[in-house]
Amino acid sequence: MAGIRFENIAANDAIINSKVNEMMADNWELISVNSGVESDAGEEDGNGIFITRFYFKRKK
Repeated sequence: MAGIRFENIAANDAIINSKVNEMMADNWELISVNSGVESDAGEEDGNGIFITRFYFKRKK
């Protein structure tokens, strides 16, 4: 049986925030953030993936 490991969530959040801040300091502009879920959701489906896409453009 699997469950949510909150330690992973906190660690991943810190890594993502660090990378976004690094890119913004390196002259990138965050223009959009989109999230989504992909799952079959069929009978007894226990698999899925949660994704977040960060779109950047280079500042002029």
